[in-house]
Amino acid sequence: EEDIKKTFSFLKEVNPYYAGLGVYNPFPRTALFDQGVQLGLLDPFPSIDHFLKTNPKDLFFKDPNQRVQMISPEKFKKLTEEAMEFFHNHNTNPFNMIRRGLARRRVYFQDPSLLWRDLSKAAGILGFSINH
Repeated sequence: EEDIKKTFSFLKEVNPYYAGLGVYNPFPRTALFDQGVQLGLLDPFPSIDHFLKTNPKDLFFKDPNQRVQMISPEKFKKLTEEAMEFFHNHNTNPFNMIRRGLARRRVYFQDPSLLWRDLSKAAGILGFSINH
């Protein structure tokens, strides 16, 4: 929980014009995967029954609802939803959208259709419609 809160603080401190967020998904042959196996969260050899009933992104989790050890699944889900909303609000802030557009200006000169696509997205977020 403390690491998640530190992520919020870090985003505020760095204040990038865009930030992506994803809940971790450990892959075999990585240190994170090995750590998950050691903690008892992951099964490196899931049964065929588990394979057939599980979303591929959750394949190695013994219990896909239990992704971390020290937070209940309910609390983790709540924190994840808060984090997603926090990042969405950051990315759709008009000031950050302008900053992102300025950072992409060279790309827009290369392919003006990207400018129209991004303007349409921004307009949609702000509740407007742009027809091109």
